[in-house]
Amino acid sequence: MPQHVAVILDGNRRWAAQKGLPVTVGHYAGWQKLRELVSFSMGVKVVSVFVFSTENWRRPKEEVDFLMKLFEHVLNADLDWYASKGVQARVIGDISGLPKNLQVIIEKAEEVTKANSNFQLICAIYYSGKYDITQACKSIVEKITDGLKEPEDINKDLFEQHSHQLHPVPQPRFTYPNKRGI
Repeated sequence: MPQHVAVILDGNRRWAAQKGLPVTVGHYAGWQKLRELVSFSMGVKVVSVFVFSTENWRRPKEEVDFLMKLFEHVLNADLDWYASKGVQARVIGDISGLPKNLQVIIEKAEEVTKANSNFQLICAIYYSGKYDITQACKSIVEKITDGLKEPEDINKDLFEQHSHQLHPVPQPRFTYPNKRGI
């Protein structure tokens, strides 16, 4: 049994279009499937869900606005459920670009669930590989500037220790394309 499974939420718009439904219905159905995934993740300790990348900001404004409201709704509606199931909710990515009210809700969800240890749900929101690499580099430079590390100490292990997306969970096993739960 893998310890960490990563899921890319992709295809909600296509699913809705195939069924003749509005895009928003597809996104909502994707969130419902995510909750099912968390409910049935027996034996898996960590699920990372790639929810909203930097590229998603290019979508129509109405769709982006709906997704931001959906994130808010899901975090608010499911917070007690996560807490009761022992789920620790974490959000990775540059949340500073998200609406302020969503940032507050994210911080609250992380605070309320931080001591939970049955299961870890990591949501990558407003993420990119470039952002992660930049943050890891800044963190390493800070350690060098503070005299805690030397430039010679930089290696793959140190980089992984400072990588926001990789630390402190086991390497994920990704789902395969076209293996849809919806």
